[in-house]
Formats: sequence, structure tokens, C-alpha cells
Amino acid sequence: MAARTGLMYSPLTKRIYWGRYNGEGVATSSGKNKDVTSEFLQIMEQKFPINTSQNVSVSGENKFRVIVVDMDKEVVINGKKVE
Repeated sequence: MAARTGLMYSPLTKRIYWGRYNGEGVATSSGKNKDVTSEFLQIMEQKFPINTSQNVSVSGENKFRVIVVDMDKEVVINGKKVE
């Protein structure tokens, strides 16, 4: 099976890459993966504007909620302040 291209997240570098990966979503070691972290975050801000929340559906069922707030907002989840 030929390698495909797509987005990948590296837990090691905490960066987002576009490049080749195998069928299991694992990046190849070709060294040609492009760091697209800044572009990805800019698109995320367009999709999820600051100070809004949106549900994320998987197969027509709401599975997650994305909440984006500016740095001046206090966020408390389960009684704990999120920094």
C-alpha cells in the first residue's frame, strides 16, 4: 500500500506536521514532513472563533465540545482553575 499524506501530531515535539504516513497514521521517517503548526492554529481560530463554543459531531452524534476563550477569561473545570 502506498503511503498517503495528511496531518499528524507529534507528542514528542508538540507540533503538527503535514507529510507521509503509513496506513496506521504513523509518520514515516522520510524527513519531508512539513511543520504546519502555525497554519493549523490560524485555521482553528477561523473555525472556532475566540469566546465561542461549538459541538463536534462524529457520525451525526455530538461527541465533544470545543470552547475557545481569550487569555483574560477565567476557566474553571470540575472546580479547578485552568491556566
